[in-house]
Amino acid sequence: MALYRTREQGRAVMSQEMSQTGHLSRYILQLTEMPYTVMVQNASTRTQDQLPEKQWAALLILMIIIPTIGGNILVILAVSLEKKLQNATNYFLMSLAVADLLVGLLVMSGGLLSILFSE
Repeated sequence: MALYRTREQGRAVMSQEMSQTGHLSRYILQLTEMPYTVMVQNASTRTQDQLPEKQWAALLILMIIIPTIGGNILVILAVSLEKKLQNATNYFLMSLAVADLLVGLLVMSGGLLSILFSE
């Protein structure tokens, strides 16, 4: 990644790339908070077709993660707070809900991050 402090330096690099290849499709241009700072990052491995597929996969996984976490929290709260539900069978179910909650928090969220940030 190259960082150019002035607008002229960034334009010089972009015009040089345009004169050599005829397009700027290999680069992602980002403007930062600082005035006249242009960051040019090589993005030749990432295509535009891959991004929507990753977004749909991430949305699908997120739609599974949120109910998994929410439902297991409700089971844990129900068994913990309601005296009628506190028996051996329900404690076993609550331990399964805790294990499933940890899977939802650690494993599924890790898989989501892996899908989002993989090349």
